[in-house]
Amino acid sequence: MFDIEKTKNHLLKLCINTKRLDSESFKNSRKIWFRKGVSVFLEDIDVKEFNKAMDEIRKDNFIRINFTEKFIESKVEDIISGAFKVSKNKRSRFIKKELQQLKAYFKKEIKEWVFIIPVENLKVKRQFSVGNIKFYTFTKNRGRDIKKLFWDIIKNNKNYTKEQKRKFLEQNQKYVINQISR
Repeated sequence: MFDIEKTKNHLLKLCINTKRLDSESFKNSRKIWFRKGVSVFLEDIDVKEFNKAMDEIRKDNFIRINFTEKFIESKVEDIISGAFKVSKNKRSRFIKKELQQLKAYFKKEIKEWVFIIPVENLKVKRQFSVGNIKFYTFTKNRGRDIKKLFWDIIKNNKNYTKEQKRKFLEQNQKYVINQISR
């Protein structure tokens, strides 16, 4: 994951460089946004710090691959806008806290995808991996694990009733687990 301290320092440099908005500084603004009741106008030097913070966050391959630059940019803009609403002596702490929350958000969004694809012409005696793909033999324990995986997916879903959740599990037992275990 990205380095919070380096990112915080870039954002702090950007937040320190404040001045009164006049027509000349408005013309020189390279990046403008309005969020959380705060208008932010960045000049060249500020845009460089903004880009350095973005580069620091996007150094993490997983973040760079799975989250668009616009999405990350929007999150960083939110942090900067919020930083301008707190006093100057509290900005460092505020930015660090917000970056920690952003990092936690990215970690929370990281999900391991599980695809169950029966391969009938492949004999697997033990688990092995090719890259990030894991191959397993299908056993009764693996069937229980898959059923538990389905339950974990649906158990906290507020859009389904208890009966619908039960039917979901039964259908997956019938059409996925039983089909694989033949």
